[in-house]
Amino acid sequence: MKRVGIITFLIFCASATGLWAKPSAPQTPIMPLSEIKPGMTATWRTVVAGNEIEEYNMKILGVSQNFAGPDEPVIIAEALDDSQILSGPVGGMSGSPCYIDGKLIGAYAYGYLWPKEQALIGITPIQNMLRVFEKGRPEDLASSGSVPASSSGAMHIDELPRPSLRLKQNAELANFGATTNADNATFSDLKPAPTPLIAGGISAQALEPFRAYAQAMNLDLMSAPAGSAPDLTASDIQPGSPVAGVLLNGDFSIVATGTCTWREGNDFLAFGHPFLMGGPTNIPVAPAEILTVVRSVPRSFKLSNAGPIVGTIYQDRLTAIAGEVGLTSPMTDYAINITDPLGGEHHYSGTLFQNDSMSPYIAVLGLYSAVNSTLESQQDLTYQLTMTADYEGYEPLVWSRVSSSSILSSLFEAWDMLGMLAENPFEPTNLKSLKFDVKLSTPRESTIMDRLQILSGQAKAGEPVELAIRLKSYRDETSRELVKAPIPTGAAGETLSLFVGDAAAADRIDDGYSPTVSTFGEILDYFRARRDNQRVYVKLMRSAHGYRAHGQNLEDLPPSARSLLSSSKTVEPIASTREITLWETSIETPGSFSGSHRFSLPVQN
Repeated sequence: MKRVGIITFLIFCASATGLWAKPSAPQTPIMPLSEIKPGMTATWRTVVAGNEIEEYNMKILGVSQNFAGPDEPVIIAEALDDSQILSGPVGGMSGSPCYIDGKLIGAYAYGYLWPKEQALIGITPIQNMLRVFEKGRPEDLASSGSVPASSSGAMHIDELPRPSLRLKQNAELANFGATTNADNATFSDLKPAPTPLIAGGISAQALEPFRAYAQAMNLDLMSAPAGSAPDLTASDIQPGSPVAGVLLNGDFSIVATGTCTWREGNDFLAFGHPFLMGGPTNIPVAPAEILTVVRSVPRSFKLSNAGPIVGTIYQDRLTAIAGEVGLTSPMTDYAINITDPLGGEHHYSGTLFQNDSMSPYIAVLGLYSAVNSTLESQQDLTYQLTMTADYEGYEPLVWSRVSSSSILSSLFEAWDMLGMLAENPFEPTNLKSLKFDVKLSTPRESTIMDRLQILSGQAKAGEPVELAIRLKSYRDETSRELVKAPIPTGAAGETLSLFVGDAAAADRIDDGYSPTVSTFGEILDYFRARRDNQRVYVKLMRSAHGYRAHGQNLEDLPPSARSLLSSSKTVEPIASTREITLWETSIETPGSFSGSHRFSLPVQN
């Protein structure tokens, strides 16, 4: 066989076996947008119970040429069936294929969420949905859970994304079903039908602190009965059938359900609007069955059970999500181990999908639920949390925090850490496993600083300064600690600074005024160096212009070295500092410690 013939044969085989990257031209008959006119009768197909695809009627009202964006049209239609008028736009129905005379025109995707004796529907044209395939698949999809743009420059730690701050911002943006005013047209917006994000095994109470983050992404986070549908297979993903994005699978489940619009071979389109707004993505997908449609005035939605994972959503775009049956997604092994106040052990496990913005959120949401489900009553507790995150190619990151009254502050700190690592600009990451160990104990333990006193009088060069620290516990029990800080022999005439404080304040001193990182490994090292919040830290410091690079203090540098480091030609991540630490010690405390104070110490001969 000639060489050209062999290549042609291989291309034919790749296409026949589904290995060819771009889907072939659609075989489903399609009606061009230009042929769609007001008054035409149309239908849409969807599942409202079980797996049976049913057909409903609607009337075309018109076409808007610029809706979701320039040259992103929407077809406006009105539902005609009484049951659908009663339901109004239904969360989970997004993606339901719409037809005129048997020709596909697009996907049911939008609606007015507060209808009155009518149900108006926005349909995303199929031509715009098919363009998603032109984006292709992210490279190395099977081996990486994220595809950030790489960067070789240094950046400030404070510039990395902090999801807990995003939660606060999203709480202000989230207004589904809320009373609003004329400046915030919640009621008058044609919105994407909210995607039900069904949390199985997670209570509504556990969801509440995290709900606004999901709402601002058009995800309707809800605690609902959720089971599995193990008999479903990949062949059950068909136009009109429910399709589920699986975010967490195992003892807890978090699944988002929509509807498949188009499938040919192993390729499919769904939703008709964005899912997580992630662009190139990597979300496990499963067939689903519908338990029922819950009719609600603010928003109706489908209750569903998900089947086994059978493929991957690899594009998440403005007009649709695109996926492939048979394509595997990397997952993170996820484990939670809780020891309750009586010594009982509770173990939860599963797999977590890999996504830069949503995986850290889902991880801490699952953890908060596990802690809440372990508690049978509200108690004054101490929460000791240890997180172990194992990133491919690096030593595991082990990080601990202790909190009292509520574990939420520690969870938000863990969420920020995981988010900053996942969304780093330096390299894609593969989080192989994530484990949380939580120990609950009574009584509640926390400590504050009650009184500080210098016992040795005037500071003298070469002699220690004796400091008395009185600590007070949550139950007003006091203790007294004595510390001797050595004054350097050559410090006469200087004014030193004596710091007594918590881990966060001590870390801020060491970080300098502009801590920077230039690699993913340096971000890990930054978190590894965080101090223990169960200790009081005592630091003796001297005012001096210095630098901090790669986690190390560069102190007492000669003028020539300082000039070089401050030069624009220096490309290493350098932080400027205004003081250096001469000596440090720490004292363990019951529970978490908070508070800080500084003394000025003029030093005599």
